[in-house]
Amino acid sequence: MNISSSNVKKVALLGGSNSLKKGGIKDGLKLNFEVLNFSLGGSTSLQNLYELIRHDEVIRSCDLVITESNVNEFHSLNLLSCPLSIIEKNIHMYYERLSTLDVPVLILLLPLQTKRFNNGEDINKLHKKYIYKYGFNFIDLNEIYSSNGINDKYYFDNLDHPPSIIMYMLGSIVDIDWLQIHKINNSESFEYLIYNDFEELESKVKSNSMFSETVHHLDRELRFSDNVSGYSLVGFHSWSDRNSILNVSNETENICKRVNTECQFHEILKPINVEMTTVFDSVEFSKSLNFENSIRTEDIKKFECKLDIISFFLVKDRGNKILYEKNSHKSNCSLDLSSKVSFIKDLDTAIDEFYCMKVNSELNKSIIKKLAWRASNIFSMRFK
Repeated sequence: MNISSSNVKKVALLGGSNSLKKGGIKDGLKLNFEVLNFSLGGSTSLQNLYELIRHDEVIRSCDLVITESNVNEFHSLNLLSCPLSIIEKNIHMYYERLSTLDVPVLILLLPLQTKRFNNGEDINKLHKKYIYKYGFNFIDLNEIYSSNGINDKYYFDNLDHPPSIIMYMLGSIVDIDWLQIHKINNSESFEYLIYNDFEELESKVKSNSMFSETVHHLDRELRFSDNVSGYSLVGFHSWSDRNSILNVSNETENICKRVNTECQFHEILKPINVEMTTVFDSVEFSKSLNFENSIRTEDIKKFECKLDIISFFLVKDRGNKILYEKNSHKSNCSLDLSSKVSFIKDLDTAIDEFYCMKVNSELNKSIIKKLAWRASNIFSMRFK
């Protein structure tokens, strides 16, 4: 049963599909918190940063922030060929912004299980580098899975979705009293802008059971307003009725992105400078276009409709000199809470024992009942 009280704590949840799945972490959290979910499937830390900027006041009013993005950085590296340097910069920007919040932050490093993908360790090292830098709380589920031989049992090629029951149980036990608040950072290296100056375009509110957004029908070429000159375009948020294509260009650069029909944040893998001459439009498909890889758009071979854009995400470097060190060093300020989820090992052992008994031809029903009780007991005792 979900709790309902004027005194209930609020948690902001930022992540990808693992934070949206029914019966997963969001539902576990609802047992003890009011959950404000800003997650979007297939999204990296850049989308999390975009939502953090877009809903700044609301998120700052929460009692806790929980975030996960390492799975989608893992996919972005392997499926989209996003450079590690861009992934690191995005993680840095996001964690730096998180460090300005005056509330506890809990980072989840989820299991990276897709065997045909590479460099999962590199992705997690980047996350830990900035976790240590800013002193965040974290739970390393990837290490728990790997060190206990659980990876092969819960392997889902390409998706990297841990079993919903485990994510639900994790959400159920989160306790603010575990957490510490990092040292508040009052200096940022970047400026951010959510650009949605589309007064010339036809707009409408588009909604489903999960999302509600104002979309703008990009049926003509438009130029960015003068006040955004000097920013870089790093991503955009869209939700079209059918497959479409976004083209952005200035005098020296051009980029095209295929866009699917989902409410999706699309990352620009090679950010483009916004200048006085920079224009954007939704264009017809052509093999001559300079396409950049996009999430879940590999089957789009033709233009079907004009793009419905929600907003562009722009970033400006403030000119601070940033040194990206190769090695990360543990900080005494960071708090590793991985021991709090020991239930995963207990549950895995119970499942193994249950399976061994089930395949035995002389199945003892009373033992099966005891094992079923044990598994349920692990659940109920941990989350009273």
